[in-house]
Amino acid sequence: MANIDNPSGNWLRRFKNAKFSPLEYLLAFFVLVYLALEMHYLYARHGSHFTDLTLYYGAASKILDGQVPYRDFQIEYPILALIPVIIPEFLNRIFTGTLNGYIFWFAAQNITLGLAAGYLVAEIEKNNHKIIAYRYLGVLLLSLPIFLFRFDPFPSFLTALTLYYLAGNPFISASAMMISIATKLYALVMIPVLGLYYLFNRQFKKLFIHAAGFTFILLLIVITFFWIGNNAIDDFLSNHLLRGIHLESVAGGILLLFQKAGILDIQIIHNYGAFHLESAWSDYALQIVKFLTPVAFIAMLCFIIWVFLRETKRSGHVKIKTLIQALLLQTLLFILLNKVFSPQYLVSLLPLIPFCNKKSYLLFAFALMLTVIIFPGQYYGLIEMKLLMIVILNFRNFLLVWLLAEVVRDVTPNPLGGG
Repeated sequence: MANIDNPSGNWLRRFKNAKFSPLEYLLAFFVLVYLALEMHYLYARHGSHFTDLTLYYGAASKILDGQVPYRDFQIEYPILALIPVIIPEFLNRIFTGTLNGYIFWFAAQNITLGLAAGYLVAEIEKNNHKIIAYRYLGVLLLSLPIFLFRFDPFPSFLTALTLYYLAGNPFISASAMMISIATKLYALVMIPVLGLYYLFNRQFKKLFIHAAGFTFILLLIVITFFWIGNNAIDDFLSNHLLRGIHLESVAGGILLLFQKAGILDIQIIHNYGAFHLESAWSDYALQIVKFLTPVAFIAMLCFIIWVFLRETKRSGHVKIKTLIQALLLQTLLFILLNKVFSPQYLVSLLPLIPFCNKKSYLLFAFALMLTVIIFPGQYYGLIEMKLLMIVILNFRNFLLVWLLAEVVRDVTPNPLGGG
């Protein structure tokens, strides 16, 4: 591998003098091709987000006009997901008041959130802040065709805020986490890991303050739901519970392979705002997912407890980097096991990935690029069940499973007597 870390001379001279392997040249070529594709997708495929952006715009307009969500109109998102939806329309009304104006302010908001999250994660480990910042900006750049036009940068920013204030201000940290959960439910899987971090580090006071901040925001949300009435909680939960096997999920990719092998007949249907697979095996796949999910999460939590225990015995405390890798494991496991795998789910991992080793980082980067090639890139090819797109989908999913295994290997402690 090339080595350009020699501190002598400026970075450009070190880069010119570096020796690169054929594999590194191949990887660099692939990234350059992808960046060209990304520019094309940003220019020609942004219309793929139009349906969601129109939904955001409509919801924000109704709220600013005085209507109450879940009561006066139905919406499928958790209640605090409306925060990043409303803010662009508030700014939009000051200027143009058009849908195009809303899209502009929505993208500008997401860029701001992305850069703010990058600053926060870079400050978590001050000794490595430049490396972490460059890594974060790298995956942020690769994710732009998805990142700019969904509200997921908001909970991703809140994850960065949670980690930034974890030691210094647990109340703010927990408040950010609870807001994140009420924006995108995946953050629920992080709660037990954060609790274990405080417990193993014997920071009982901070754990109590963290719980107080979490409970405070939760109570405000519950009060809001009581005020709204009309079974508001059921409205957004029922949509997810009724969904089938999503086209892009790990289970969906496997079913599509059986379809291409001529073993299974599949129909792709559009409901609940996404494409799902209908087949003779779909119900069985759902039952397997429902069984595996709690078993896998309990197993992963036991593994994390063991990792924290060994690290505490070795160094006296759990390091923040180990915590972040544990959070990555739980979140990635959630994404892989979920019956739904929307491309924007990977945005939730952006604040966590920079703390991984180089191999894990590259695995994620290539999985992210393949995700963008799938959507918004060549999504109609996947809907038409073309072989190339099915192979790309399953290879993307394989890379993420490989990433999970690599992070498990990385956090697995050496024997106490080892180096």
